[in-house]
Amino acid sequence: MKRLLAIIFRRLARSLGVTELQNRMNDFDSEVVRIEHQQSSLANFIEQRIDHFHQREDAIQQSLVSEMIRHTELVTSREREITETRVAELQRSIDRLRVTSTSNKLPMNSVSMNPKIDDALYIALEDYFRGDPREIKVRQTAYLPFVRDCVDNEHPLLDIGFGRGEWLELLRDNGVVARGIDTNVVSVEEALSKGLRVA
Repeated sequence: MKRLLAIIFRRLARSLGVTELQNRMNDFDSEVVRIEHQQSSLANFIEQRIDHFHQREDAIQQSLVSEMIRHTELVTSREREITETRVAELQRSIDRLRVTSTSNKLPMNSVSMNPKIDDALYIALEDYFRGDPREIKVRQTAYLPFVRDCVDNEHPLLDIGFGRGEWLELLRDNGVVARGIDTNVVSVEEALSKGLRVA
């Protein structure tokens, strides 16, 4: 009886299309599972790409900040050098004016008795003909190896007639003990203002 009923129900299901409907339902469930899996994979992929983008963005921002800091320091350093050079030039101009104003007050015979060129004028000539102090320092760097091991605190290098003091500055900046002497009062004052040991 049970066998007969099973056969009848199968035939009834076939005739009503229930089996096909069940198969379609199973296929639909499988498709839903597949789509959900794809959505999950896509969501993970998008999340990874967003994280990667944020990391790249942070790296780019850090790089830009570092480059801006480096550029600012470079520009500031150049501007400082230009300003210091200009201040020195202005100081020399002031010194020249002082010397000129005092020399105009001297009697003619005292000028003719002292033909020595005044200190500020000599510095101005040196500035004009000698060149940029930075270039002079670069050229003088070649001589450092010849003096580095020849001097110490007890036996410093002596720069006689140090002029604008580029050599003394270069020696000091490279740890070479040095002193300078000059007859030009303006040169001595400028060197002292730079912290050089001169007289």
